[in-house]
Amino acid sequence: MAIIAKALAGVTLLLLAQSAVDASVLECHGRKLVPETPPARLWADFDQDPPRLDAQSLLVVDRFGNPVLARDADTPRPIASITKLMTAIVLLDASLPLERELTITRDDIDTLKHSRSRLRVGTRLRRRELLQIMLMSSDNRAAHALARNYPGGIPAFVAEMNARARELGMFSTRFVDPSGLNPANQASASDIARLVQTASLYPLIARFTTREEGDFALKQGETHFVNSNRLVRFSKLPISLSKTGFINEAGRCLVSQVDVANQPLIFVLLGGHDKTAPQRDLRRLHHWLEQRVCDRAMASAH
Repeated sequence: MAIIAKALAGVTLLLLAQSAVDASVLECHGRKLVPETPPARLWADFDQDPPRLDAQSLLVVDRFGNPVLARDADTPRPIASITKLMTAIVLLDASLPLERELTITRDDIDTLKHSRSRLRVGTRLRRRELLQIMLMSSDNRAAHALARNYPGGIPAFVAEMNARARELGMFSTRFVDPSGLNPANQASASDIARLVQTASLYPLIARFTTREEGDFALKQGETHFVNSNRLVRFSKLPISLSKTGFINEAGRCLVSQVDVANQPLIFVLLGGHDKTAPQRDLRRLHHWLEQRVCDRAMASAH
């Protein structure tokens, strides 16, 4: 795992180096602008007079990890199905055969929150398909089946999730299950931003979390699944990674990587109070940030 972590760190450095070469080319109203402001200061003072938001904890960072906007970003809180991003990372790092068929069993039924699933006991799907259903539709049985079929089973899988969190510097994070149903799965918004940055380096995670819908041959027949994030399905926002989460203890949660004026920003929104609150927050934030940075860039270009 240390070798994988170092390899990913190397990839991250290469991406950052390329980003530096590209500078911070902004796209504003059809124009491409290269502001004189260095990347670390591109988003300076954006924490002043932000729009009203519902999230209890929020953090927005740029591709270099520079904070753009933060509120209560270091307080650990339940993260619900945001957990599944780490589940996907551990699974993919294990290099298990993605075309291997796995079977949903009674062991995969949620007895804690009694959440629903269309993956009936006896359903057989490839590991790749379960990964997609888990990330796209946030299915809990899919997450449990993937972890249960890991060498050493659920205990070994959860231990690896926590080890990976420590490697990423997520020191306020704790995982106890692979789905996020247990409210003891907790992390701060700052830690989650690190998780999203890492997850964005995995093409399958980015692809599956932003897929709008898919059909799968289940035990009961061909079944249609959709993305749990309505912004992916219905908005035109340039989203390159996204994951929703909800249990009562966590509230409504949403993480996304979205371009703002051609710049990828990571949005972490935790503890929303109603079903559509995180999506409203993200839309409002995206519009506000794009307007602010473009106004600043256009003014410096004259």
